[in-house]
Amino acid sequence: MTVGNIQDSFSLSESKDLENRVVPDKLSKIKDAAFKAFLLLSSGTAFGLSLAKTPRLRLICLLELPAVSYIALKVGQAFVKALKKNPPSQKPAPSPVSSAQKMRTYQMVQISDCGDLFEIEDGSVWKVNPTDKDKVVTWNSSDRFFITQNHSISSGFSYKIINTNTLLAAEIDLEESPIENGPHTLSVSKLDFEKREVVLKDSSRWKISSYDDHLFQDWQFNDLVIIGQNTAADSHESEALLINVDTGHKVRASRR
Repeated sequence: MTVGNIQDSFSLSESKDLENRVVPDKLSKIKDAAFKAFLLLSSGTAFGLSLAKTPRLRLICLLELPAVSYIALKVGQAFVKALKKNPPSQKPAPSPVSSAQKMRTYQMVQISDCGDLFEIEDGSVWKVNPTDKDKVVTWNSSDRFFITQNHSISSGFSYKIINTNTLLAAEIDLEESPIENGPHTLSVSKLDFEKREVVLKDSSRWKISSYDDHLFQDWQFNDLVIIGQNTAADSHESEALLINVDTGHKVRASRR
């Protein structure tokens, strides 16, 4: 197919319109821009769609880059035709799930007047670092928080709670165990040391991180467990922190 054949396939009005609206000194700049756009859109599909939908760009490119532009145009037209026959689903996109919703979060069932102790749903009681109790005492009863490891080397507290509403943190330690056989208390129901897997009372299955396998070997049936959030560097592999109340160990894990 020659350039003349391609030109004949387009209406004369498009050519006249282009000549009337674009002065000659501007035309060369548009041609250069169109050529650069083609190089940037080397995949051909996006370029072809642009040609199919934009008459002016289509005419310029077919005049200056006849062979390549003709192929790209046919690809673009094919895509447009396919989209008309099979339009994309109009289902609303799923709402993003916040990281707080993915975590196991808790609420304070009770809190002491001075904020140095608080209880959560499973009946466990936690002691607050004296330097943080003024923050904790101001938290609302509806505020939710998650438990994570304390990365501060100089602190004598093993864990932190982070308020998902205010993002304020407080250092804590477990003071009293959860209520045994309580409705919100979790315990070990199955153990597989070879696969490094544990199943809890709520039927959730967890894969223990290989880094904590030596700690996991001490676990036993019916050990009480509190689920926290791993905020260490490997949290993309093991998002959870399983706190074994009976052994006093915490292990990193991912849910299966």
